[in-house]
Amino acid sequence: MNTDTRFLFESFYGENEELFRSGPLLIAGVKSSREVAVSKEVHAAGHQVVIAEPWPVNAKIAEQFHSHAEVLGCEVQKVQDLERFKSFVWLQGPEHVELSIAKGFFEKIQKTVDLIVLEMHHGIHVQGADGGNHHEIHVTHWLPQDFDDMDPGWVVHSSHEGLPGNEVGEVRHLLAIWKSVQRRQQ
Repeated sequence: MNTDTRFLFESFYGENEELFRSGPLLIAGVKSSREVAVSKEVHAAGHQVVIAEPWPVNAKIAEQFHSHAEVLGCEVQKVQDLERFKSFVWLQGPEHVELSIAKGFFEKIQKTVDLIVLEMHHGIHVQGADGGNHHEIHVTHWLPQDFDDMDPGWVVHSSHEGLPGNEVGEVRHLLAIWKSVQRRQQ
């Protein structure tokens, strides 16, 4: 996989476009346009797209980028009826919640979805409340081994030849992908 962080998600999406379009999509924490192509394709395939964004300013931005989607003003862990979704995407977000909370949510949603795609900072990347948004604070610093005690179906890719970032170094990312057992066997 390309080691340039800009292409981690994009290259994975291209290889799994059909899987994304197989059913309703849940996206967590959107304030950029990166997920727009995916959400528009899911919507064009006749499926619902739901975005969970707890910060009101970012929720408005998500509504502009994803006019075809339902935007919920809440943390993704508080979304009801998770069983309705087939895919879950969280780009640049798992580092904003405690590790145990994130892992608990992933275990919960794995019971019903076919695909989970996460992108997060790899290693230490200190960030405060961007624009006063306390949801932007980095409270965890993810490493590939953080997935070792989870379902063995996780595949983790890293940018920059797998080297984690540090407080003064360049930003590096992880792309973590989980597919249901049925999907892994196909």
